[in-house]
Amino acid sequence: MYDCIIVGAGPAGSHTAAKLAKMGFSVIILEEHREIGIPAHCTGIVGENVITGFNIPENLILKRIDSVRVHSPSKEKLILPTPIKPFVIDRVLFDRHLFQCATEAGADYLKSARVEDIQQKKDSVSVFYKNGKSSGSVEGKICIVAVGAMSPLSRRIGISGGNLSYGSAQLDVEIEEIEGIELFVGNEIAPGSFGYAVSTNGKIAKVGLIARGNAAGRLNSLLDSDFLKEHVVKKCTPPRFRRMPFGIVKNSVIGRILSVGDTACQVKSTTGGGVYYGMKSAEILSNTILESVVNGDFSLSSLKKYDHRWKKEIQTEISVGLFLRKFLENVNDDWWNRMPGILRSPGMKSLIEDYKEFDHHRGFILSFFKGMGPGRIMSDIMKSITGLVSGMSCRENKTFKEPHDELSVSIPEFRANI
Repeated sequence: MYDCIIVGAGPAGSHTAAKLAKMGFSVIILEEHREIGIPAHCTGIVGENVITGFNIPENLILKRIDSVRVHSPSKEKLILPTPIKPFVIDRVLFDRHLFQCATEAGADYLKSARVEDIQQKKDSVSVFYKNGKSSGSVEGKICIVAVGAMSPLSRRIGISGGNLSYGSAQLDVEIEEIEGIELFVGNEIAPGSFGYAVSTNGKIAKVGLIARGNAAGRLNSLLDSDFLKEHVVKKCTPPRFRRMPFGIVKNSVIGRILSVGDTACQVKSTTGGGVYYGMKSAEILSNTILESVVNGDFSLSSLKKYDHRWKKEIQTEISVGLFLRKFLENVNDDWWNRMPGILRSPGMKSLIEDYKEFDHHRGFILSFFKGMGPGRIMSDIMKSITGLVSGMSCRENKTFKEPHDELSVSIPEFRANI
């Protein structure tokens, strides 16, 4: 019997496995795909926090972004200051690097193992999977689900995701005149959201969008639009589709089953990026498990501290991002066309130039709305607030004493307490 079974070998799952294995727990990773990192849905844009905070090797970095251009519905281009210069990483190699870190730390693994069900017992969990035409099961003391948002497994075990559900569509293209990030806004592109083209290496870019409803059709429209039609040389990959839930899950801990990453909606509700939040939550999760063992308390109330801790860390960020999305769903193209002029104003330009945090957007969003002042926009904000309050299920979190980042203990001594 393993101490921990981890379902899913994405960044959150592999990082959790690596942390727990280094702490001395016996860990196995079940991954449904044959190759780690494939299919890749993410653009691979990450901030300095990911590169330095998780010791990411330089060979995984494709380039650093030094320009951002926003295209309004009226075809006006706005070049934004870029005080933050995010990185574009190779997501396939990145996922494989994290998986290798987990296996080198001692985690076992089983690929091509699609988990069908998880059953809880009094002191353990049974995880049932299919591997091709054969079936199997593995026993563990706890199970950590990190399967992302596409799998029905999370709903099957009672972890419902998000207050808002968006779809994303993306493909790689050969393109001309793209150097950094190009953003496309407006109701013809993606109501309440945005389309994008991100230069990755040479003349290759990832083109995609996040939208509510018909993401595939909207991607085709973006490729055929005046924004991109003359610049796209050819399509290099077929489109890849992904469901993106935004919000706060009610419970990320159900008995001896815990969730992390996209499964727990640990995703920036502004951009849809989940690498940093997922890996940060993975560290909170592994430290909470270790603390429970050290204290000899592996009860539900002890494990639930993880739910409170990660929400304390990022729930407000997610909620403010949801507010922004609700707001943008109520604006029209006239508002988007006014944005370039507003953003060129001295106050807004200074706000953007002073923005230094890639993974935390709350302060910027609130300052942006404060700078907008009264007028029609405030009416739209009130509409957004009404929709947000009716759609969200946020709650107060109790504050717990945080465990130390690293605890030096001998895990075998404490296994009997699990």
